Amino acid sequence: MDDWPALPYDDWRDTRDTLHMYTQVVGKIRLALSPFEPEWANVPLYVTARGLSTSPVPEGLRTFDIEFDFVDHRLVLRANDGGAEQIALHPRAVADFYQDVMDALGRLGVDVTISPGPSEVPDPIPFAEDRVHHSYEPADARRFFHVLSQVDVVLKEHRSRFTGKCPPVHFHRKPARSSATAATPSRSAVASGRAIPSSRAPRSSPTDIPSPKASKRPRSDPTEQVGTPTSASSCFPTTRCGRHPIRSARSWTFSRAPTTHARNRWAGAPT
Repeated sequence: MDDWPALPYDDWRDTRDTLHMYTQVVGKIRLALSPFEPEWANVPLYVTARGLSTSPVPEGLRTFDIEFDFVDHRLVLRANDGGAEQIALHPRAVADFYQDVMDALGRLGVDVTISPGPSEVPDPIPFAEDRVHHSYEPADARRFFHVLSQVDVVLKEHRSRFTGKCPPVHFHRKPARSSATAATPSRSAVASGRAIPSSRAPRSSPTDIPSPKASKRPRSDPTEQVGTPTSASSCFPTTRCGRHPIRSARSWTFSRAPTTHARNRWAGAPT
C-alpha cells in the first residue's frame, strides 16, 4: 500500500471515457432486472479480485452476474445454471460492445431491455449508435483496476470503524466531476466510486455525525443534487430521483444511545 499507481487523466482519457460507457451498459442491465433497494443499492458495481462485478442479478428464478476482468481483459457473463459467455475487451466502439453484450445475454436466455443511452453525461449518444467511444488500452485499464483495488481496501478499513448504517463500498458508474479528481484518488475518492472535489463534498465521518435535529430540516428540492458523501460511513449518493426519493446526508436520523428506561425493559427489570 506504499505505492499508489500513477493514473494521469490526460494519458488515459480516451480509455476512461470508453470504459465509462461500457460500465453504463452493464450497470443498466443490473438496474433493469434488480428490485429497487434503498439508496439505489441495486445500481452500483463492486470491486473484485479481477475487476468490477454486478454481483448476482435475478432473472426469474435464475441469477447471473457480469464481471469486467481487467486482468485478462474480458467481460465474463455467468449464470447459476452453468451457462457462461465471454467477450474480449479490446478497442471497439460502444455500439459493437452493446450489441455483443445483448447477444451474449440472449444466448444465456436472459431477456432484458435497458434504457437506450447513458445517463448524466453531456450530449449522450445512444449505445447502439455510439462509435465515438472506441478506445481500450489494456495497460491503462489494468492500472485503473489497481487504483480501484487499493481504494477499496482503504475505504473498507475506514468503513469498519463506523457501527451505524452504511452501504458496502461500491463503484458508481457516474462520471467524475473534474479531471483533477478523476486522476487523484485521495480525499476525493468516495465510497460510491465517484471522485468529486473535496470542497463540494459534505463533511461526514465516523466521528462527525450530524445532530438528530438535522432530520427536521426542510428537504431540498426533488431535482437538487446535494452531493456525495466523502466516506464509506455515510449514505449512498445523495440525489433524489423520480418515484424513489433518496434522502440527503443531512436528512438521515442517527439512533442515539438507549435511555435507562429502554435498557431496563430489555433486561427485564421493572421500569
